[in-house]
Amino acid sequence: MSENYYRRNFLFVLAMMIVPSALATLAAQGPPASPLSVNLLKDGVYWTEGGSGGNTGFIVGKEGVIVFDAKTTPDSAKEVLAAIAKITPSWPQSPRSRRNP
Repeated sequence: MSENYYRRNFLFVLAMMIVPSALATLAAQGPPASPLSVNLLKDGVYWTEGGSGGNTGFIVGKEGVIVFDAKTTPDSAKEVLAAIAKITPSWPQSPRSRRNP
């Protein structure tokens, strides 16, 4: 068998290994995230859609804000925090997580 035959088969096998992994990587990235939008559901109860990750909800009360179902990336979470800050002045500049004792 000639050297060309082996070279051609080697390149074919190499391409068959690289192409599927490249396609899988592209498919895993998915489409870009849609812009974040905030929807008022009821007095003080909001729902956000868009951004990276799932939908997020938050409730604005007299003593603070409760956020649930956080986003999946830090950048998208920052978008939600910025949206909350536009809605209520009671939202702290550097939010802290509180837990019941």
